[in-house]
Amino acid sequence: MTTNVTRCSNTAVGIVLVIVCALALQAAEAPAGWRLMAEDREAYEIGTDQHVLYNGAPSVYLKGKEPMPKVAGLAEFVSVEKYAGKRVRFSAVTKTEGIEGGAQLVVHVYRGERFTESTAGPIRRTSDWRRYEVVVDVLPDATGMNVGVSLAGQGTVWLNDGKLEVVGADVPTTTPTEST
Repeated sequence: MTTNVTRCSNTAVGIVLVIVCALALQAAEAPAGWRLMAEDREAYEIGTDQHVLYNGAPSVYLKGKEPMPKVAGLAEFVSVEKYAGKRVRFSAVTKTEGIEGGAQLVVHVYRGERFTESTAGPIRRTSDWRRYEVVVDVLPDATGMNVGVSLAGQGTVWLNDGKLEVVGADVPTTTPTEST
C-alpha cells in the first residue's frame, strides 16, 4: 500500500534530482566560443558558473581535477582581421580556489604553425577577484589569436569581464615567449 506521504517524498526526491542534474549539465557545458586546450582532456573541466558572479555576471571557469604536471587552457579564439598590425590589451578579472601549480592570463598570436605566448601571473592558491592584463603586438601577417587562462595542476580559476582593446604604442608590451 502506497501512502500519500511516500508518493509526496518520491516526487520531491525526483524534483530535487532533476534540478541537481540540470545545474550540473548547465555548469559542465563549454561556454559559447570557448575551448578546452589540453592533451589530457579528462583531467580538466570548463564551463559557465552561474553561481560565481562578478558584477552580477556569471563566470567561465577552468577546473583541474588531477595533480601536476597536467596543464590546460581555457581559450576563446579571436579573428585577427581588426587587430593585425596593432597593439592590443587583453584584460580580465580572475578568482581562484585551491590552485596547486599556478594559473595565468594568456594571449597566443599565431603565425602559421608557430605562435608567441604572452602571460600575466602567476596566480596561485586561493584568491578573490583581481584584474590582470596582457599587452601584445599582433603582427600584420598573424593568422590567428586566442585569449584566455591557463592552469597547471588541480584547482579552479574563474574568468570574467574580459576586454580586448587596441592600445597605443606608448603602452608597454608583455614579454612574449616563442613556440618551438
